[in-house]
Amino acid sequence: VFCTLALGYSTTVTEMCRLYGALARQWCTVGVASSRMLQWLKPNRDRGFKRRVEPYEHEIGLHSLSFGTFAGLSIFAESHLIGSRHYELKCVFKHDERTLEIHLTPRHVCSNYEIDEYQLSIPYGSILRLVVNDGEDRAGTTDIFLHVRALPLLYRRESRSSGPDDDWLLLAVALKRDPMFNRSLCFGCSCLLVLHSRDLGGNSVLKLSFTDRPKAQKILERLSWRCRRSTEFLYSPVETSAVGSQLKATRERLDARLMPHLRYPCYYALHAVFQQGNDAVAQMVLLKASVFEAFVQNLIEFARNNEGALEQTLFSIRAAIEDRHVINLHSAVPELFEKFRVTYAPPRVPPGSCLVRRVFVTSSRVFFLPPNVHCENRVLRQFDAEYALRVSFRDDHLQQLSHTL
Repeated sequence: VFCTLALGYSTTVTEMCRLYGALARQWCTVGVASSRMLQWLKPNRDRGFKRRVEPYEHEIGLHSLSFGTFAGLSIFAESHLIGSRHYELKCVFKHDERTLEIHLTPRHVCSNYEIDEYQLSIPYGSILRLVVNDGEDRAGTTDIFLHVRALPLLYRRESRSSGPDDDWLLLAVALKRDPMFNRSLCFGCSCLLVLHSRDLGGNSVLKLSFTDRPKAQKILERLSWRCRRSTEFLYSPVETSAVGSQLKATRERLDARLMPHLRYPCYYALHAVFQQGNDAVAQMVLLKASVFEAFVQNLIEFARNNEGALEQTLFSIRAAIEDRHVINLHSAVPELFEKFRVTYAPPRVPPGSCLVRRVFVTSSRVFFLPPNVHCENRVLRQFDAEYALRVSFRDDHLQQLSHTL
């Protein structure tokens, strides 16, 4: 349901921006108690933000950085939290280059360490929407949620040193040496926590928490000028729920319950949903036990009724997650199954061809894609094409692999 609130056009631009800001803060404040009614508020990009032209902003401090997914319009399912207690977190907004860089420097507690600094690079073109939680009674932070197309690439800068008193370390800090960053697949230190790209690969949302609220508002104003017109700027009273410790166990539980009831094509489609992102599993974590059990029983019953329709349903869910739609899995699966159950027909292919499933392998995860028509060849004729996989290797943003990897 979309509702439009017209504020009129007789006021000045400054007054209109002030009115937009006051309305957004009230929306995030009142919506905490009425989150089912007040969800996403979308300001007019042309009149809702001041036009502040700034080519470059650096040394913008972050209170914390989180990775997760949207489990609803007002629920952020957080899988990993990186706080300023263990990391020095800085943002660099290269507005002219349309790139956001997040720099993470570990606060080591071990005796032997290197100068290491990590960088996440996010092109503005990869940002689909920014959801802002900035209620009036919030405890000191403005939260900006970046819903991105692909996982940001991770880079590392490293200098030679053997300890905190090493002369090279002191010189490098003073002169800011080694400006080059190389691709990396992990960050952190054993004295804190080491996170690999595969740990973060299922997340599509980054939560940036700022303690300087006026600065956060200025950043939003500049981003509204530099981001694509298709990028949505939204306000919502988003609730954060930590699910990271339960994701693996819930995925294994779902797999164990459903595997005995599914044939290979449908089982492949189920894992296509799991591998596309943490969206589905995070929603299962947040369900009540009785609702979770009923959902699993529904899937088993759907498989017995029409497994081909269930396979199409699961691939539709996978496509929605890939397109970064916010879906309610518990409601969407039964509705889609009823739709496909009525219209389902076994796939037919031209003579001399067959269906082959495609797989994208990246450093952070493996994507299971729907089967495509493929010409038969000697290998496919000799073996069962049903179990054939066409594999491609990509970087985390699904482009060609970098030579530094």
